[in-house]
Amino acid sequence: MLFGLLESLPITGIFVLVSLLMLASFEIGYRFGDHAQSHRDEDAPSSLGPMVGGLLGMLGFVLAFTFSMAAAQHDLRKQIVVDDANTIGTAYLRADLLDDTSKTAVQNLLREYVDIRLRMVSTNDRTEGLARTGAIQRLLWKQAAAAARMAPDTNTALMVQAVNDVLDVHEKRVAAALRNR
Repeated sequence: MLFGLLESLPITGIFVLVSLLMLASFEIGYRFGDHAQSHRDEDAPSSLGPMVGGLLGMLGFVLAFTFSMAAAQHDLRKQIVVDDANTIGTAYLRADLLDDTSKTAVQNLLREYVDIRLRMVSTNDRTEGLARTGAIQRLLWKQAAAAARMAPDTNTALMVQAVNDVLDVHEKRVAAALRNR
């Protein structure tokens, strides 16, 4: 439930909320410290140094862990983008193995597919873009299936596999984007 609440808040709202909580924590800590300092025996040893050292060590550990996770997610997303580009390029090149009519149709669909994917990145309109890419994927699959029925040979099988890879990597990319925001 808390995760859903945090996901529904805008990032600026989360920033303001965390900043206010930090300021309130600083103030409460200052008040406790001031109170403890005024009621402290002058001869009692201070344990503030080791406590600060431990807290700074823990902060460093948490920051390192957080940056490590962020770097791993970034690398995963980058690899999926490269895989996506490679599978689209492979499908485009393997379209040359089809007859001229199918070749032209598949290559035009792949060009439109790439244009829509690029527009989705630059405009933030994901819903319409995902719907259109889904429609293009269905058209690509129909073209590949029709080519396989017309000429069931090794070249057509390579093309069908390339189109299937385009569909699979797209789903991986969408899942990674939705799961790892």
